[in-house]
Order: sequence, then structure tokens, then C-alpha cells
Amino acid sequence: MRPSKSLLDSFASFGSVLTVQHLSLLFLNSITTATVGCKRINLVIVNINFFSAMTIKLV
Repeated sequence: MRPSKSLLDSFASFGSVLTVQHLSLLFLNSITTATVGCKRINLVIVNINFFSAMTIKLV
């Protein structure tokens, strides 16, 4: 049984969302390297929560 094209498309869009999330985390990490560690952790958590919400909206 082959997966349908729509299923593959949804996986592709989900993958692009994950790629954007990964790049934004790297970007955020590079910006906040000079800041205090606890602040950086809080920013990353906020960023993950934001993209989790975006992913749920897309799916």
C-alpha cells in the first residue's frame, strides 16, 4: 500500500516547519550567547512553545 500524495505533502510541510524551527533556534542561540544562561534557556523555551503552537495550527 503506497502512501497517498496528500500524506507525503503533509509530511513535507511538517518537515519544512521543523527546519524553520531548527534554524530559528540556531539563530536565537547565536544572538543570546552573550546573555545570562537562565535568560537564554527561557528564550529557547518560549521559542519552542511558539513553534509548537504554529505546528498545531498548520496540522
